Amino acid sequence: MPKTFRQNMGFIGALLDEYQKAIEEYKAVLCSLSPQQFTAIADKETTDKNCVSIQSVTNHILLAGYGYLYMIAKQFGDLPYERKKEVDVSSIESACAELDALLKHSEERLNPKVKMTDEEIMNNIIKSPWGQTFDIDQLLEHAVMHVIRHRRQIEIFKTRLQ
Repeated sequence: MPKTFRQNMGFIGALLDEYQKAIEEYKAVLCSLSPQQFTAIADKETTDKNCVSIQSVTNHILLAGYGYLYMIAKQFGDLPYERKKEVDVSSIESACAELDALLKHSEERLNPKVKMTDEEIMNNIIKSPWGQTFDIDQLLEHAVMHVIRHRRQIEIFKTRLQ
């Protein structure tokens, strides 16, 4: 099947295409797991509650994705915006559905921004809750890499759990 790309969406379309690819790759790893592997403690040493199991990592990815959208909405005055604070990761199937919903919501929220000029991008600096600053392009790149980094992490977890 030929690959399709989001057309006439500039940098946002490109980043959404890559976000979709990263999410699909993440879901493929999830779907290769047993339910026991999904919920098992994979890192007994970590103090980060977001990284003890594949289930907790998935929850973290989803809530972070909604957090990035909230930061963008806040910066651009797209308020009120209710940040999603709970997701259903009770099973692999529900987690995959939540990942699909995040991607769809991201596209809906970002679509109005496709005509942004370089000046608008550069003049809107978003300060993250962890202290780092981004423009919207950099923040969306971070969102894509966030999924990719955690996909690698859960692939490592999978080998530990086999």
